[in-house]
Amino acid sequence: MKLAHLARRYWRSLRAQSLDPTEERWVRDRLLVGEQQLFDSMSTADQRHHWEVARRLCDSLPGDAPRAWCAAALLHDVGKVTAGMGTHRRVLATMLRFRRGDHAVARYHRHEDIGASLLLAAGSDHETIALVGHWPDAPEQALEHLLRADEI
Repeated sequence: MKLAHLARRYWRSLRAQSLDPTEERWVRDRLLVGEQQLFDSMSTADQRHHWEVARRLCDSLPGDAPRAWCAAALLHDVGKVTAGMGTHRRVLATMLRFRRGDHAVARYHRHEDIGASLLLAAGSDHETIALVGHWPDAPEQALEHLLRADEI
């Protein structure tokens, strides 16, 4: 990851504001009930980041974006909630690359797989799960849009 990207993410997470009612309604309109519960479990900073990524993804497409793509953008890092880390610990975890074991840093780095499992349990459709998990059968165009939208 590029240092400038990480610095922007850090600064934005420190300044994050709760979604306003219009933004919350936009989120609710694109998530299934179980997905909404996962979204609600994220911190204010994570909700703001996910909303921004989803808006960039959906606004970059001609016409209406598929619900599954918007849901994936709104939940693309949801697996990080299982690590139970705040902003400062996440910065440290980003610098560390421990992926084995069941400690917080390992869960943080395996967030795509964990997020896919959470979405499966929440009743998400396969396309949303595949995008969040970066599975080989995820629609290539959707994954490209998602990764581009996540580059702030």
